[in-house]
Amino acid sequence: MGCDATSRWVFAGDRVHARARVRDHVCAIVRRHFLDGGYERVRSERAADRSFAIGPPARWIWIGDSRDTIDSDGRRHGDPAQLRHKLDLSRVAAAMRRRDTKRGRGRGRRPAPAPERSCEPTPEHVPPGELAPLLSRLLAPVIQTRVSDDAIIQFTLFERGEEVDRYANGKSPWYCFKSEEEAAPFRPHPERWGHLLSPGRTVAELAAVWKQAIGRWPDGDEASFRHVKKVSLELFDLDFIGLMMGYTYNPEGVCRPYYRARKRFPRHEYRELHFRRPGSPGRGDWRTTRDQQLDGVKASRGRFKNIRSRGRRRSGSAGS
Repeated sequence: MGCDATSRWVFAGDRVHARARVRDHVCAIVRRHFLDGGYERVRSERAADRSFAIGPPARWIWIGDSRDTIDSDGRRHGDPAQLRHKLDLSRVAAAMRRRDTKRGRGRGRRPAPAPERSCEPTPEHVPPGELAPLLSRLLAPVIQTRVSDDAIIQFTLFERGEEVDRYANGKSPWYCFKSEEEAAPFRPHPERWGHLLSPGRTVAELAAVWKQAIGRWPDGDEASFRHVKKVSLELFDLDFIGLMMGYTYNPEGVCRPYYRARKRFPRHEYRELHFRRPGSPGRGDWRTTRDQQLDGVKASRGRFKNIRSRGRRRSGSAGS
């Protein structure tokens, strides 16, 4: 399993001095949208049911939403059938790690089995309307990006409150399209994206890279995740880090907040908004059960190394 992420990008334009004002408008719209929807604002992400991170001023204002990735209780919000399939695979990977630990390949105590996870959304996580159409209607064009297992990448364009176009190189979570009919809803119209390209880039360049895998994965770079991701970032001037994570960074099923994904992450450049349904206890700690298991294994390995090093020092001093 690779990385899964969903993020939204609000177009701030090529005028640098106007980008900070666009970000202020994004924060104001999101805040008003949820307060009018019955949520209350809280200061801590542990007390929140839903959290947002709004990126620094740039050509595209990045928005990370905690609803788009796995929450601390293991629930994920999306296509239930595909998510159950992915979570079944994550349980298989956990079973393989427990097997390796039992055979002595891993040190420390044996991790406890992961609890059963539910894919169904709970009422406190259901948003009062969709955010991307709202921002595109009130502010500027919005691109929603979705990455699935470092294999599938999808772009959806919203303008004036409606979905205008979409593109995907394959079928989530990591399959190619079976037929032309199945790929048709995700076949792009590059001319509809031309006004959002970086200065100097052309629609022909976009059409050349946005290919689809139908029947089988083509040889070479055509329709490959790495190639489509690399060139699309250059054509639209998007940020690589923002593309690979939403509010959470979710590699191999381990969920971490965006600011823990990389060392020395400039969290002070981001604005956070946290909301909670009245009477809800909130999300709690971000650390999943698997995070706690991995931390336990690492701690036990550290204790084992310390005991062994102390034994070596004692034996050395006794021999001298």
